[in-house]
Amino acid sequence: MRHLLFATLCFCSLGVFAGQRYYVAPESRGDGSGLSWDDASDRLYSIIEDAQPGDIIYVAQGRYYGGFTVKNGVTVLGGYTVGDDAPESRVLPEENTDRGSILDGCNKYRVITQTSALDTPAIFDGFVIENGSATSGAGALIMDGCTLKNCLVRNCASGLPAVGEYIDKAKGVVIGADKTSNTIDVVSTTFASKLCQYERAQYFAGNANTPGNARWRIPTAEDMRAMLSYPANEIIGSALKTNGCKDFGTSKIWTATETESAGLEGRYVADLRTGELMPMNRWQYCRVLPAGSYTESVGRTVGGGIKASGKATISNCTVTGNKATLGSGIHARNGVYIYNTTVHGNVSDNQLNTDDSVIIEEETGINGINADSSISPIAGNIVAAGSDIEITSPGFTSYAIHSVSGQLIDAGSIGENGAVTAPQARGMYMLSLSDSNRTSTVKIIVK
Repeated sequence: MRHLLFATLCFCSLGVFAGQRYYVAPESRGDGSGLSWDDASDRLYSIIEDAQPGDIIYVAQGRYYGGFTVKNGVTVLGGYTVGDDAPESRVLPEENTDRGSILDGCNKYRVITQTSALDTPAIFDGFVIENGSATSGAGALIMDGCTLKNCLVRNCASGLPAVGEYIDKAKGVVIGADKTSNTIDVVSTTFASKLCQYERAQYFAGNANTPGNARWRIPTAEDMRAMLSYPANEIIGSALKTNGCKDFGTSKIWTATETESAGLEGRYVADLRTGELMPMNRWQYCRVLPAGSYTESVGRTVGGGIKASGKATISNCTVTGNKATLGSGIHARNGVYIYNTTVHGNVSDNQLNTDDSVIIEEETGINGINADSSISPIAGNIVAAGSDIEITSPGFTSYAIHSVSGQLIDAGSIGENGAVTAPQARGMYMLSLSDSNRTSTVKIIVK
């Protein structure tokens, strides 16, 4: 009886803690609920958002557009074939191919975003992460509790905000960005008026009492189509919630695009309840949700491929072809773990003519990495003024020390003692170590 009771308790425990399995494919199948391969969903963002700690999401091979969130305790596994979730059947990413499950940021979304530390570990395993765009961490922004495993992170660029990012100074949520002009398009988080006809809508939009430096206007139909499309609508809604703003509700709002309704001059109206555009004549009454534009001065960007902090883990990944000022491949700080990860071919715009594919802050603890550019070529990032900086990676023949603004402080050959003399002045510097085949740049703090 005691053994039977123990077995029963174990079975009940499994029932309580076993998570739900979800299934995602590029095209929806059956009822699209995601509860089986036969009913696979094509909405990966929504499935992740609805998942609970302990749930596992199986993602079939194919391309999935948009940005995706890290959800507390949720495991997302890529590389499967529809109908087969056997681990040995998975197809994992390979460089220079489109094999496996691809998460595509469309050059307007950050591909993977984590907004806070996790109580229960979350995993993204077996994905190509590409074409991400964000202020930092364009491919993935991860922190405590998240693991990226067996992923290929490529062709992402930090710089302008991603669609769905909340911009405090403009008091709006990003709905688009133009990298050629550094222009950001946002939608206000508050309505400018109650119901009004189109002429009054123009007045209210242009004189919106919304804080910030954006130039406000009535959104176009193109603005609204972009905002209401999947997954932008879900991402923007999540940004509103995260930043303590109300959702946009179910109103009908004016757009600036001309049309006709029943033979009368009119404008399109966006129905926030259904996500559709419909024609209405200019004398009918709708609400105003202003859109704004402003020019951003892009400063130092970090983490073109991945920006990681806290106890995040990067394991068995390849990071290549990404762009940022510092850490064009990976920017890591505060105890990130990196295992068996290759980082190469990333592009820095720090104007130092160096490869800084991996940048670590002084307090970062790296457990291990296999990379073209060594993660830790020196014994420690914090050094005393005028002391020797011990070089632990063999083979480097020359060095250069720059200020963080790019000014050359010192340069020369590395002597037989394998050390470089630290600057006499306290501060933060960039130390570049080179040989005929490679250059590695790390940050040093002189105290």
